[in-house]
Amino acid sequence: MNQSHVGHKNTESLAVSSTMTTRLTGSWLIIARMVWLGLVLFNLGLLVASFPSSYQQLQTACVSPLACNIAGALPAKGFHELLATGLSASEYAAFNTIFWVIDILIWSVIGLIIFLRRSDDWLALLAAFTLVVFNAEVITSALVLAIQR
Repeated sequence: MNQSHVGHKNTESLAVSSTMTTRLTGSWLIIARMVWLGLVLFNLGLLVASFPSSYQQLQTACVSPLACNIAGALPAKGFHELLATGLSASEYAAFNTIFWVIDILIWSVIGLIIFLRRSDDWLALLAAFTLVVFNAEVITSALVLAIQR
């Protein structure tokens, strides 16, 4: 009985020591929170700015590899098949844009919840940041394409 108690105690001390190494305190905590907020707000600003461009790109058939890199972009053959089903290009673009807005909102809310509950843990900040910026490439590639024109 004594050995199981010792094994349990060692497991608890390992969990406590690993938790303590990921904690931020003092000025590092404030800096990490400010950097996280700044990067997330910048990322979400880029996402909001790229939605109109993405919506416009989805209404036309992609012809270049960069244009086809946008999530949901259809090549000419796929675009003609879409029109043959009776779905207009603007309806397809609206559906696709709404899908990405909902997807981004879900992951951003989860990241925000983690940030609000565990912003003193640098590993939790990293996980929350990853969840928020996870879909950034999908939409912002349309913004890059629009800037190049």
